[in-house]
Parts: sequence; structure tokens; C-alpha cells
Amino acid sequence: MVEKNNVSVVIVSYNTGPILPRSIESVLTQAGLCELILVNNGNPPRVIRKLEKLAKEDSRLKLISGYGNIGFAAGCNLGARQAEGKYLLLLNPDCIIPSGALAKVRDELQNHNEAWLAGCRIINPDGSEQSGSRRNILTPMVAFVETFRLYRFFPNLKLFERMNFHEMEKMKMSSIVPAISGAFMMIKKERYESLSGIDEGYFFHVEDLDFCYQVNRLGGRILYVPQISAVHFRSTSDVSSFFVEWNKARGFTRYFRKNFKGQYFPGFLTLISAGIYLRLVTRIIWLALEKLLTGQLFIGRNDAARLQELKSRLLENYASFAADRAEISASEIKNREPYLLIGATGQVGIAILRRLLALDAEVIALYHSSLVDFSHPNLIWVQGDLESDLVNLAALNPKTLIYTPALWLLPPHIKKFASLGINRIITFSSTSIFGKASSRNTYEQKLVSRLVAAEKDIADLCAPLGIKWTIFRPTMIYGIGLDRNVSSIVRFIDKLGFFPIAGPGAGLRQPVNCDDLALAVLSTVALPASFGKSYNLGGGERISYRAMVEKIFTVIGKKRRIISTTLLPLLLDIYSVIFSKQDINGEMATRMNIDLAFDDSDARRDFAYNPRRFLTAGKKDLGILEG
Repeated sequence: MVEKNNVSVVIVSYNTGPILPRSIESVLTQAGLCELILVNNGNPPRVIRKLEKLAKEDSRLKLISGYGNIGFAAGCNLGARQAEGKYLLLLNPDCIIPSGALAKVRDELQNHNEAWLAGCRIINPDGSEQSGSRRNILTPMVAFVETFRLYRFFPNLKLFERMNFHEMEKMKMSSIVPAISGAFMMIKKERYESLSGIDEGYFFHVEDLDFCYQVNRLGGRILYVPQISAVHFRSTSDVSSFFVEWNKARGFTRYFRKNFKGQYFPGFLTLISAGIYLRLVTRIIWLALEKLLTGQLFIGRNDAARLQELKSRLLENYASFAADRAEISASEIKNREPYLLIGATGQVGIAILRRLLALDAEVIALYHSSLVDFSHPNLIWVQGDLESDLVNLAALNPKTLIYTPALWLLPPHIKKFASLGINRIITFSSTSIFGKASSRNTYEQKLVSRLVAAEKDIADLCAPLGIKWTIFRPTMIYGIGLDRNVSSIVRFIDKLGFFPIAGPGAGLRQPVNCDDLALAVLSTVALPASFGKSYNLGGGERISYRAMVEKIFTVIGKKRRIISTTLLPLLLDIYSVIFSKQDINGEMATRMNIDLAFDDSDARRDFAYNPRRFLTAGKKDLGILEG
């Protein structure tokens, strides 16, 4: 008879981000849980305070802090030493496990005597199986086959077996596999101790492959339990891409030297190591070039964590927006609730969400994969996309849809929205319809065609369904540091100290603050004059591209260094080809000398649209918050 609550879960966290509370919640609701031991390798003070509060509320949550960032392997061993359960589950901090996961995997492990270690099906947020969910033992030969993709030429030869098995036929029953993902690994504590835990010579990455290798080497087997699927979000920790690549290289070198020394001809492992570090150098150069040309040098996974923290802080400040626009009727806003806000974690979505909450409106916020660590009594977060989750919204009875993602994805679902009871839609297109109309770039031509077709489809579909629609076409959006235009310029300047422009950069711009777009939404929700209309929405200042860049230099406190070159369009076209980045191309540079300011007089007339001037709030408008 299996003891009821005998599984100790160990999570090692380093600046994991807003997914951590969800991971913790998914564990604490499990049957079979003895305790959750969270090893704090380094999290922001704000997160630590929340964790300490949770630990006081639930004695099963135990925090271990004060050791610094000792790495994943050492963190797992530290947590395991303090575990009291018969079984250990090593769980990644960005992993969400379903109800019944602990008990099911534990019972399967108990029923398969030959198995020492067990894992489950690891899936991406979109439901697809992750590549490392079930896999081969990593050998030099397997690495050679993967590196040169020899499996494509000899798909049926065991000698050329692939590393990862996720593309094979989906398993339905628990089965023995060579190796599993380190995102979810369950083992008896006494067995873990007999293996001396995970090798602490690995800081992070590759330690799970080594652990699986040791289990197999000592005669154990590894059980894969596909009946349980855990969602693994990946890359949520505050760690730079370069640091990740460096630790992968160190880990692979250690792995091969530790486990295959003497099994190959002299010098073979040296060649393997040389190849690993050659790949490291190539990879770092590639990453550096890509980030250099996109203005994101040395910004990667760590930036994602910073942005998640920024989003949380921006939403927590929602109350400050309650009374600054008296002309917006709170009663009219309330009459249109609940609001279904799609794209709620993007820049415009966050601006709209905090305005709605400030007016005490009820909001259903749909997000794809990246949840913001923020809660409110009037806010319901729903994870999903248009394809899979509309049916789940029926019980929530939304009346008004505010839609901010790619416009062309909306029309196929308008009839579904109507069936939910939605009779008002406000959505966002772009002035790219005009600004990129004459572009010679194929990607941009397709973008314009999509936007034009989507606007027409929305008008044609909404009318017979009785849905009142409004389309906003903003210019260059900025305001909270989440955009790809102004914020990219900021990052480029911040890291490199200069910014390149094509020629004089004389083209006019009209950058618009995302909060002005949010105000436009609130102003038109119940305004009949805006029904069935499209509006261009620019900012309150027309400014040349060069002057805009100069103002950014001034606001962030950097000496102005602007390099003007006529070669910039060619360089961006070359970059676009090399890195397959169609959205970054020479036409972008050419437009630096073309006016992209548009008439918004109808918006000013119909709903008193009165946008602010560029960067009136200084650094705050760039997402740079103090404290």
C-alpha cells in the first residue's frame, strides 16, 4: 500500500519570473504531496516577499535561501538533503503540472520495479511535445549524427538514431526509454542518495543527461509516463543567451570526458571538445551579430524576465489612472462589461487593462503563453488562443471585445464572438496601410494586403451580425518600453552608444503613447459616432526621425552620437537575408526620410482625441521606472 503523501517536490529558482507562482500553485494542489522545497538561487526582493508570504500560509512550502546562485545541480542536491518524503520530484520552476500528476507518476514508478527514475510527457504551451521529453542516451556518435543531420540520409538505421524522440509515434502507456527531460524527474530518495545526487560539476544544462546516463550505467531503467503532460515554458529565467551557451559548452565537454574517456581512439575526445568550443564561438558570434543589428546586444532571456517584472509593476499602478480623465463616463464603461481583452500582455493591452481596472470594469484577459504576475478581483486571466479557447469563454458572458494582436487573425472568428454575445468590437490595425503601401519589399507588401483585407472583412462580417465595430490605426507606438520601435532604439543606444540613420533622417514621425490609445478605446466604447468607422491615431507632436532619435538620447542621458550613412538600407537588406528576418529590411531605413504622419482630425472631432507630445513623461515613457 503506497503511503498517501510521500512525495517531496524540489524546485530550484533563479529569477524565474511570473510563471513561478503558477508552478508553485500547481504543486500545492497535488494529491500525494508531502512538501514543496523551493531553493532560492536568486530572485528579486519583490518575489522573495511573495514566496515568504506563501510559506507562512502553507507550511508545506519550505524556502531555502542564503546560499547564492549555486547552480541547478547543487540546488537540487541541497533541497533533496532536506526532503522528508519517500520520493523526490525534481521540477523546473517554469513547469506547470496537471492535477493528479504526482500520484500517477509515483504509482507508475512503484509498479515498475526495474525503473529507478520516472518522467512524464513534457509539452510546450501550445500542446506540442517538447524535443527533450523522451530521448536517447547522448553518446559521441549520437552527437555526430545530430550535428551533421545524418538521420536524414539513413532514417531506418539504428546507428543513425536521433537524440530526441518527440517526432516518433506518440506513446499511450508507460514505457521504458533511455532518457527523459530534467524538467520533471521523480525518483525514490534513497535511490537518489545512492547515486550521490546530481553531479554538481554541472552548473546548469546537461546535468539531466548525465543523471540519466548514470542510472542506465548502474543497471537502472527510466520510465516515461505519457498519461501525464506537464507544460514547460522554457527560457523564463533571468540568464543571458551567452551565459547559457557557455554553460552548455562546459557541460557537454564535461559529460563526454567523464563518461567516454578511454572508449575511443587517443585524441578523439579532444577533437570533440574542440568541436564543442568551436560551435560555442560560432554561436556567440552569430548571436552577437543578430542582437547588434536589432539593437539588442547582450539582451536576451534576462530581458524577458525584466519585461515581465515591468508589466507587473505597470499593472499594479492601475489605481493612479482612476481620476485623471473626468470626461470618460465610468457608468458607460460599466454598462459594456465584461470586456474580453485579447492581447492583454502586450503594450497596448496592458495600457487598456489598467485603464479598465481603474474604472472598476470587469475584464477577461486572454493571453497566449506569458502570464503577468498580477491579480485583481475584477480580472480573469485565460490562457489560450483564438482557435482553441473561445468555447471556454461562453460562461463568462463577454459583451465587448477589445482586440490588439495581428488584425488578420480576427475575421475568421467574428461569428464565434457573436455567438458568445459580443456586440461591440474595437480593434487595432496600423497606418502601415499607408506608410508601406509603396514598399518594394515582398514581406511588407503582404503585410499591407493582409491589413487591408482584414479591415474590409471586419466591416463586412460585423454588419449582418449586428456588431458595432471601430478600427484604430496607430502610428509608431511607445509608452511603457514594450514596443519594437522606440524601445529598440533605446536599447541600441544604451548598449552601443550610437545610432545609425539613413541620410538626414528628415521624414516626419508622430509617435503615439499607448496610454492615449487606451483612452481612445474608453472614449469610444459606447460612442455611436465611432461605430463603423476607422481612425488614424498619431501622437501630439510631429517630429523628424533624426530629432526623435536625438530626443531619446537626451532623455536617457546619453551623449548624442548619430551616424548618418546611405549604406544603411543595403546593410539591413543583407542582414534580412542572412538572418531570415523579413521584418527588418532596407525599406525601414529608406522610410527614415519619408513623412509618416497622418491626419487624425476625425478622431479629434468625434471623441476629442488629444494625444500628448513625445516623451512628455521622460524615462517613464520608455519603460524606465525608478526603484
